[in-house]
Amino acid sequence: MSADKSLLCVCLCLSLSLTLSQFTSKLESMFNDIRTSQDIMSQYKREDQADQSAGTGGVELSVQVLTTGSWPIDKHAQFQVPLPETLQQEMKSFEEFYLKTHNGRKLAWQTNMGHGEVRAGGFADGKKHDLILSSTLQIAVLTLFSSEEVETLAYRDIRSSLGAGVPESELKRTLQSLACVKGKNVLRKDPQGKEVDEADAFAWNAGFKSNQYRIRIQQISSAGTGAGGSGQGGSGAEADHDLHARVREDRKPQVEAAIVRVMKMRRELQVQVLIGEVASMLKGRFLPEVSLVKQRIESLIEREFLERDREDGRIVRYVS
Repeated sequence: MSADKSLLCVCLCLSLSLTLSQFTSKLESMFNDIRTSQDIMSQYKREDQADQSAGTGGVELSVQVLTTGSWPIDKHAQFQVPLPETLQQEMKSFEEFYLKTHNGRKLAWQTNMGHGEVRAGGFADGKKHDLILSSTLQIAVLTLFSSEEVETLAYRDIRSSLGAGVPESELKRTLQSLACVKGKNVLRKDPQGKEVDEADAFAWNAGFKSNQYRIRIQQISSAGTGAGGSGQGGSGAEADHDLHARVREDRKPQVEAAIVRVMKMRRELQVQVLIGEVASMLKGRFLPEVSLVKQRIESLIEREFLERDREDGRIVRYVS
């Protein structure tokens, strides 16, 4: 019995070591992807500026090249977004550049996972606003209204233009975010209401006004919640809770990567200062919760990427 228990203990220890090793390997791969992507984009922009023929007229592309299997990406939630022609040209230019310097590799574009910024006009007050969009599907929808010849589009016409590959639930959430949220409704929905129906029609909201120059338009959190973001009944609340948990889980690697990047540069920081710098670094993507940043700092300390100062526990150091 004693020998069996010892054998079981050894097996459990080996299993735990293997799991930690695999996790550390993936984490290192993610850090490496972030560093490499920054170098690749710097090199691409220098080459693109040198070759004026590669320009696409006001489109600036930023790409994160991620290693397959290292990032927590839900393959079942993937779909392709039909992007504007100018953006497709820039993507093709980047792909030619990347494959020229990385023989034997293959790029698989995850077009539904992007975000972007669009400068929009055509409003009654004569102002132009920078719309900070949290999804590429929002960009694709707004592009359908960029032509002066387009006044109104029925829901079915928008769905037909984007193709059957875009899930209907995602399209409805996107239209809600652009037409049903007060203060961010750059589109107008007819008839008015918080829900999107197949009989609805949409148009550019020429009467839109805002005192803000930059307007952040977030995607609606779930299809059943309505534009206000609050569900009805227990199932809606549970869905919101599950979605929040998944989003928080997906953000953990990005927060950890930002912490490591800051600490590699600064080497030693007070925790509160570190939290502020991480928030500043990630603000273009999302605003991380303070509790999440603190949690990831503690996790990195436990895994010996960081260490806490012995005399002042408010200070952490990067472990070389």
